[in-house]
Amino acid sequence: MPTPTPTTTATPTGPTPTATPTATDTATATETMTATPTPTATVTVTPSATVSPTATATATPISTATPTAIASATPTATITAVPTPTATATAIAGCAVVPVAGCRVPAVAHKSALALADKPDGAHDTLAWSWTRGAATAKADFGDPLTATAYDLCVYDGSSALVLHASVPPGGVCGTRPCWRSTRHGYTYGNPLRTPDGVQQLTLTEGLVDGRAKILLKGKGVNLGMPALPLPLPLRVQLVGPGACWEAAFGAALRSTTGQLRARSD
Repeated sequence: MPTPTPTTTATPTGPTPTATPTATDTATATETMTATPTPTATVTVTPSATVSPTATATATPISTATPTAIASATPTATITAVPTPTATATAIAGCAVVPVAGCRVPAVAHKSALALADKPDGAHDTLAWSWTRGAATAKADFGDPLTATAYDLCVYDGSSALVLHASVPPGGVCGTRPCWRSTRHGYTYGNPLRTPDGVQQLTLTEGLVDGRAKILLKGKGVNLGMPALPLPLPLRVQLVGPGACWEAAFGAALRSTTGQLRARSD
């Protein structure tokens, strides 16, 4: 058995067993410890820094926008309400706030009469105004009430305040007949329903010379809007059309009580 002799001679080679364990221990320990701590530190820090600034930025614009809208809306309503009283006074069609100037008057003194009666129930209130022996007025001066010309009776008290207004509209049908009718020397109006302001009769008669023209008006009922009597004198009564007006002044009363006024013009 000469075979085992060479095996015993190769074993004592010194460098081979010494180099193998040294290289294995050093390489394994170095790579394992370096790779482990590196990903752990990076993941932990990144989400913490991102969350903090988000809450601060959201709260700032909400509180700033709220007071701006409230402050702008407040003054608008106060300014709009101012012109309302002026519009109400002008809305009385045909009657100015104070008597108009330049109206035609009776050519003869004491030839206009006014009578007002204020009853407790209002349904029997009455108004009558006559303007006779008046200044020259042609039929054409009355306009065309059949289609376009409206009239307004305006009564002013001693302070020139408008206390009674009654309108007479143009055209229309009153009951079964036309409200207005043309005559040889003027126009007549008849409305048994006494709408809108209580006038039931109006007669306009021309007079081509002074002292011949004549106007008669009568009204009745709750639509008159009768003022509280007595009225402070002097009174001025005007019938106003779009191009002309007729008036009479009453400085004294024949009778003036809480239920009745009767007067003849100056």
